Amino acid sequence: MNRVKLIQVRASVQEPLRIVMDKVRATVSKVCGGIDDMQLLGNKALVIRAEIYPEKLPALYTALTSIGITINKQNLLDQDALKEKLEHPITLQITSFSDETDSRVNIPKVPG
Repeated sequence: MNRVKLIQVRASVQEPLRIVMDKVRATVSKVCGGIDDMQLLGNKALVIRAEIYPEKLPALYTALTSIGITINKQNLLDQDALKEKLEHPITLQITSFSDETDSRVNIPKVPG
């Protein structure tokens, strides 16, 4: 039995999440073909779960960057590591470091 690799992307934004949430939802939905789940963790983090084909990963990274999301490049999965032409589950966690967010921000641990 082949296991499908889970893709996890961590990102941050300098604006309040309430301002960028609709843009992020539309962007991820457009690139991934829909969103499976979206959770707002207080006013500090937004977690989105979807499915994506490996060849669409660069388009997702570019689209998120174009709307002001800063992607943590240390944790990016190389597209070549996903050789299967299957949809892979992806979890995108965006943390807000806005002035409207508490000055002490603890990044929540997301299962999965």
